[in-house]
Amino acid sequence: MCTRHCHAQHTATCARMPVLRCCCSTLSIMQEEFAASAALCQELVTCARVDWARLFEPYPFFNTYKNYLLVEVIADSSEDFRAWSGYTHSKMRLLVKEIQDHVVVRPWPDELTPPDGAEGNEDGRRRHFYFIGVKKKAGVKQVSLQEPVKLFKQEVLSWQHRKESMELRVRPCKAHELPQWVLKPEPAPDKLVASQAAAGTVKAPAALAGDDSSSAGGEQQQQQQELEGAAAANGAKAESMEA
Repeated sequence: MCTRHCHAQHTATCARMPVLRCCCSTLSIMQEEFAASAALCQELVTCARVDWARLFEPYPFFNTYKNYLLVEVIADSSEDFRAWSGYTHSKMRLLVKEIQDHVVVRPWPDELTPPDGAEGNEDGRRRHFYFIGVKKKAGVKQVSLQEPVKLFKQEVLSWQHRKESMELRVRPCKAHELPQWVLKPEPAPDKLVASQAAAGTVKAPAALAGDDSSSAGGEQQQQQQELEGAAAANGAKAESMEA
């Protein structure tokens, strides 16, 4: 039986506990990744040889979707770009919120800056891109994102501190139209584990760390020599005490 005191305690506890909220697209991505990780772990523990490096393989974002939405942020000076980029970044959640009612959405979490002289960066202006993977929902044959994109641009471009040189471009992009500088080859699993081992995030396997048998043998030999040295020292100490 719940008393008024219990209810008061429960209310006070809930008031102290933070409530984590996320949009539908974020929740869907989290559930998808949890399910994929659980399936992979189950597969790994039943294998004769466990390759835990597979858990650290990066998500192949730019090889997964057929269609993307590109958001390009541009400004002339470093100071203007810093302010304009920060403001646009704070509004990206509005774009995701607007389009998730029409398509399945997965945004790339970080902005990407093209290298100097890269395709689309020949003018030398400061810019970076946001990439959002999109695909049709089940049962939907045709979809248009013109209206949600229009609303997003109106919201961002109406910023009171915006200067004329601050630009915002949003356009659809097919997978084969992605700029080459984002299609970097993913590191091979052995190189990935090696870099993680160097960073101390994962233990390198024997193939990377060296031959286990030789290293184990060397450790045993060193331990044997230390024991023999300690025994000799103890014997010498005993003889000197007897003398």
